[in-house]
Amino acid sequence: MLFWPFALAVVSLSNWYCDGQSVWADIQGVLQQTQDRFQHMSDQIIRRIDDMTKRIDDLEKNISDVMAQNQIEQQQP
Repeated sequence: MLFWPFALAVVSLSNWYCDGQSVWADIQGVLQQTQDRFQHMSDQIIRRIDDMTKRIDDLEKNISDVMAQNQIEQQQP
């Protein structure tokens, strides 16, 4: 008669351990998904910053070209 409650407790602990592993696996999955999303967003932000840097460089070059052209035109009689 004492064996039955003990067996039930062992099965219950075994189920709890398996559920704990399942929960841990789920948590690891969610953390991996979150990290992947952050990495994707970080990559997008870096690409956008690089694109904006190129645009600013192009704009600075165009402004320099316009200023140089303006100086040439002002020097001509």
